[in-house]
Amino acid sequence: MPPPKKFPAPRRASPAKNKKPPLAYPRWLVVFAVALVLSGLVSAGMWLYSRYGVTDEERIRHSLATIELAVEARQTRMLMGQVADDYADRYGNNYAVLYDRARGWMALNLTRKVEFDLTDINIEIADDGKTARVTATVGGNEPIQRVLSYIRPQNNRVYLDYRKNALWQVVNCRAEP
Repeated sequence: MPPPKKFPAPRRASPAKNKKPPLAYPRWLVVFAVALVLSGLVSAGMWLYSRYGVTDEERIRHSLATIELAVEARQTRMLMGQVADDYADRYGNNYAVLYDRARGWMALNLTRKVEFDLTDINIEIADDGKTARVTATVGGNEPIQRVLSYIRPQNNRVYLDYRKNALWQVVNCRAEP
């Protein structure tokens, strides 16, 4: 029987070849950490700008634009997000009734093109900075005119009362000042 084969002894790597780079983390982990830090900085900047870089009047105008968009897109939840939970008007509507009416109206007008415009907007913010009165002219096509015939505004002027909690939200809508 032949003698067993001898394998050569394993070579030891020189210390210079065995050195690891100072950052021995996987590349994907470094990229993920950098992306996480950058997204946090962007989010913090956006929050600071929305908190301190925008006036109350701009916030109310943004709320009115959201209302216009929600009506035209028939998005009940988007619309009701601009209405306070304790909404009440002289017609007997509260938040729940207004939600049901808005949902029903939007269901009836699914196939119709709805045009809704608020123009001649006048915003008066009270001295306390927590309430505001908005006066606007409402315009639109036939589905909007049917809604306006319900509240009967003079010259299509409506009056909205806003209150600021965390957001500016509508607490009342009426046809007279």
